[in-house]
Amino acid sequence: MKISAKKIFRFLLALFTTYALACTVAAVILAIFPCLDNHNGQWLVWTVFGLLSVGVFFLLYLPGHRHPEKDRLRIVSEVCFLVLLPVWGFFTNWSLHVCQACQLYPSQALRTPDVIGLYVLYAASLIAYTISRRQPRRLRPITEMWLTVFLLIGVILCLALAVQFGKAMLLGLLFGFIGIPLVAPLVALAFLSVELLARRKQRVGQAGMGAQIAVGLGSVLSLWALVHRWIFQAWPWDMFTKTCDWYLSQLQPPPGDCHYLCTVAAQGSRWLVRPQRFGLRHGRTIVVNRQLCVANAFEDLLHSRWPRFGRVCRQTYDRLGWPVSRLLCNKLLANLVYLLMKPAEWFFSICLLLFDNDNPEKRIDRMYQSDIQT
Repeated sequence: MKISAKKIFRFLLALFTTYALACTVAAVILAIFPCLDNHNGQWLVWTVFGLLSVGVFFLLYLPGHRHPEKDRLRIVSEVCFLVLLPVWGFFTNWSLHVCQACQLYPSQALRTPDVIGLYVLYAASLIAYTISRRQPRRLRPITEMWLTVFLLIGVILCLALAVQFGKAMLLGLLFGFIGIPLVAPLVALAFLSVELLARRKQRVGQAGMGAQIAVGLGSVLSLWALVHRWIFQAWPWDMFTKTCDWYLSQLQPPPGDCHYLCTVAAQGSRWLVRPQRFGLRHGRTIVVNRQLCVANAFEDLLHSRWPRFGRVCRQTYDRLGWPVSRLLCNKLLANLVYLLMKPAEWFFSICLLLFDNDNPEKRIDRMYQSDIQT
């Protein structure tokens, strides 16, 4: 049997859509029933939805025979990535807590309440997308122009969101029921771009349409920026830049209470992460395990022997570790990160044995004994 690129694409889209739907439904169930938000409860939820997802996958992947023009996969994927996941991301972004140290939302990708203006414009682009899908034939020139303008706006918004999320989209895939909305702009960008190219074919032979589209696009974005400024007392781009820890962010977050190894030591299963004692960090009492002490001893070695390189490593670690620690909200994820960090722990131990002129175990033992380590 010949396997075409179209079949491979359909298979991957069905697989990804099923995964996204399972993550969405599992997140809703865990939110409605907090009693399931534990190790056993989450395994139960994911097992049930894993079995159901097999049937959903084949239902989406197999083409419909009664109405072949109405592709189930395309419709469900559009609803999932254009509507469900953006709505989920909106409420997740809004629900993050205020950082009392700087009165900001350091983990918010988009500043609130400014983000409301973005969703209003995004909703307009979704209406244009729906009309374009329902009416694929050539329409009146004025209608074609405005459809193209709002499809372009949707592409611009999704591209800006994809840039803002950046590498966090990979975390969204790994920690599905927490971060899958981070991936939605990239898929939505693909849907909107394909539809925009399809509308371009309908404008062939319409002279002056390009200039009209440019004027319409500039007018809508300018009006939106002015109204946004008047209502929220901030320009639209401030919702991206007045944040912390994201690609377009310009604000520096305060030091986090924990980095992710510390979070693992505090939240992981005792039989796995093996906490050893309590320690001090930034005036707070924390739970310390062997992995945390080895990592901090390695950093202490860097600062003592190669201070410039140690500062670069610290800055990189702060930028990556803090967003990851915000995702570790249960023992299952904490255990997963602990296991993923095991190779790094072994690497740190080997470096200590090779480059520490003193006894490495002494350096490891004194970590977090006083409030000087980070």
